[in-house]
Amino acid sequence: MHAECRYLEELLDGQAYLAGERPSAAEPIVFPEIRLVPRAMERKPEIMTALDFDRLADRYPRLAAWEERVGVDKTPGDQREARE
Repeated sequence: MHAECRYLEELLDGQAYLAGERPSAAEPIVFPEIRLVPRAMERKPEIMTALDFDRLADRYPRLAAWEERVGVDKTPGDQREARE
């Protein structure tokens, strides 16, 4: 998993999204897999810390920023925004 995160971190060097400056089909393919890391940290922190995933954002800052960008639907009228 660290190898994949390193690859994605390098891929995001100089671009906002996996395939360039705009979201592509790559985002919905990769996002669910990356989102599993924080979820696993919530559920099994001891194991994930032992695997060195406790500082994901520090280790892979571009990947963490990408996760923030694609993890929220920013379309007008998004129902999640309306509830908040």
